[in-house]
Amino acid sequence: MVGAARSEADRIVSEATIEGNSLVEKARTDADELLIGARRDATAIRQRAEELRDRITGEIEELHERARREAAETMKSTGDRCDALIKAAEEQLAKAEAKAKELVSEANSEAGKVRIAAVKKAEGLLKEAEQKKARLVKEAEELKAEAVREARRTVEEGKRELEILVRRREDINAEISRVQDVLEALESFETPAAGKDGGVKAGATVGAPRSGGKSSDS
Repeated sequence: MVGAARSEADRIVSEATIEGNSLVEKARTDADELLIGARRDATAIRQRAEELRDRITGEIEELHERARREAAETMKSTGDRCDALIKAAEEQLAKAEAKAKELVSEANSEAGKVRIAAVKKAEGLLKEAEQKKARLVKEAEELKAEAVREARRTVEEGKRELEILVRRREDINAEISRVQDVLEALESFETPAAGKDGGVKAGATVGAPRSGGKSSDS
């Protein structure tokens, strides 16, 4: 009876050991497959994140360049328009002054009322020319102010778009950092996994005698 029980216990121990080793091997294989899949997914995520970072960096640089170009073009266009208006006003003033001098000269050669009328007319022309110049200068200043405001709005919009893209890039960098942390964690599982395999084998060997002991008791 004792010999039969011992033989049965040895058989059970052997079967338990084989089954435990098979389960450990299957668990190791499954873990390797999961680790490979996780690495592959992490690599794909990293590549995608790098592509997004490169694309967003390009968009930021393009926005910078476009904002600078538009601001320069706006200021140049405004400056040209203001210069043209001021030049036209000065030309008209010069013509008016020349005409006024001409009228004054003619008036000086006349007598009495003719001279007085010519002087008054010349003064009126001068006054009108000054008013016209003031109006043109005012319009030029208003156009310049509007252009400056428009340029500032363009720059502010560019800054807002740049801030949005910078935040997006920070989010992507944070996601890349998180993925890298996950990769490092997965890679750190390889060494502990080997130790755990040895522990499972030892557990299977130690657990088998307990099953055998129960069989001998029965």
